[in-house]
Amino acid sequence: MDIYNSKQYKISRIAYMAHAAFNYFVSLVVVDVFLSNLLNHMGVSDSLIGVIGSIAQFAFLFQLLSIFIVRKLRGAKIFSMTMVTISQILFALLYMLPMTAIGQEMKIVLTMLCILISYAANQLVAGMIYNWAYLYVDPRARGVFSAKNEMISLGGGVIFAYIMGLVVDYYESIGNAYGGFSFLAATILSLSLLSFVSLMLIKNDKNSEKISTQQDSFGEVLKNTFGNKGFVSVMIVGILYQIGMGVTGGFLGTFKTIDLAISISAVQLINNAGCIIRACISIPFGKFSDKYSYATGLKLGFALCCVGYFALVFATPKTWWLIIIFTILINVSYAGTVGNSNNIIYSCVDKKYVVQAMAIKNSTSGIGNFCAALVGGKILSSIQANSNMVFGHYIYGQQILAAISTVILLLCVVFIHFVVEKKQAKQ
Repeated sequence: MDIYNSKQYKISRIAYMAHAAFNYFVSLVVVDVFLSNLLNHMGVSDSLIGVIGSIAQFAFLFQLLSIFIVRKLRGAKIFSMTMVTISQILFALLYMLPMTAIGQEMKIVLTMLCILISYAANQLVAGMIYNWAYLYVDPRARGVFSAKNEMISLGGGVIFAYIMGLVVDYYESIGNAYGGFSFLAATILSLSLLSFVSLMLIKNDKNSEKISTQQDSFGEVLKNTFGNKGFVSVMIVGILYQIGMGVTGGFLGTFKTIDLAISISAVQLINNAGCIIRACISIPFGKFSDKYSYATGLKLGFALCCVGYFALVFATPKTWWLIIIFTILINVSYAGTVGNSNNIIYSCVDKKYVVQAMAIKNSTSGIGNFCAALVGGKILSSIQANSNMVFGHYIYGQQILAAISTVILLLCVVFIHFVVEKKQAKQ
């Protein structure tokens, strides 16, 4: 019998998908409008809300620590479960802070610490959990499994976020904001328990523990990552992709609601439609990647993303509907980039070094994203300071940023076609 069809392996795969969904649900209520609403009730200024919201961008750096931790760790499963639980409990504490008697400044400091430590704990073990769970996935069907996993999280997330929004709105309407915060805190704690149980159900044996915690020297890790030309090419294209996304992504919220005058509810409706389409296309995209290659799947995802940003270049109040095309294309592109960006690591790195390779790729890509956002902010401020006039034409700063993203994403397509795919074809 094929071991991947065994009962234990099937339970492990289902348990991992459940954990991924619960973890995703928690992440939905600690970002965007939910976090902004919490901070507003704490009396935090709009400018500081932006700073606090960006703290999560630093969490990717903590993945680098896993390179050292994984070499010393003896109990990967227990350590991973502990870090995830700590992360989710701290997220729950966020919604309890407004109800405490401590001063406002201390609340803000604790809020920033909770967010930073929560994301850091999660990122620290993200690669370990991924590698551990994927031991029970048939290597020939990783693309389809990633797609199913994504589809469940996205589909459930749309419903979950909508219900949470309704509950918070209800408590706000009756003048009991703290009631809404208490409900969110209780929900996060409940999801934390479900996530813990799900991780418990994933099979663990001596073989998986050995793979997850190999003891090779740091020099061997560097040799099998930075000394691996195939991995380096994947890392470079990952950095390019995150630069392309980061230079524009963080500035689209105000562009949609203020410059294009699209209502928040309409933006949410468009986003939900994009998520649903992404969920529907995930499995066909996964099959495509399994059939051809993860590099080819990534290339298609990059191409769709590039076209999406190209459409955004022409978005104005008169052509606001291009936001719909942009949102749909970006979400469909995620079906090709999210899962394949991890799966492709298995194609170029020995399985003993997958955790470290993922940590290096995600960390360097995250740095690229954050630096690109800083540059994008400078460009946007400069254009706005000039009354949006560029070479005598009235142009929104986000249109210029979208044009920059389009060029960078086109470079991703070219690079993966002529470099990454060719290197993998030789292996």
